[in-house]
Amino acid sequence: MSKHTPGPWKINGVALPGRYQIDDAANKPVAVTDARYDLNTGYEQADANSRLIAAAPDMLEALKLAQTIIGHPDDEGSKLIAAAIAKAEVA
Repeated sequence: MSKHTPGPWKINGVALPGRYQIDDAANKPVAVTDARYDLNTGYEQADANSRLIAAAPDMLEALKLAQTIIGHPDDEGSKLIAAAIAKAEVA
């Protein structure tokens, strides 16, 4: 069972250039990306990382649904789905 903060998550604006806060449905922060402290991450990448993080709960639910629809645990796609779910829900 997953112990992550329930979705939906959303980007709560940009506090400073390159700094993005991701909030849960109750407007509580769950993550922050900040390009200012990583010289290898520009503002565009910080923005993309923030969108990916904000979409994570939705993607996890979509994978779980796909897993029930596909129902062939031995094919390559099902293995990828199962591995992604396990990675997100590791205890």
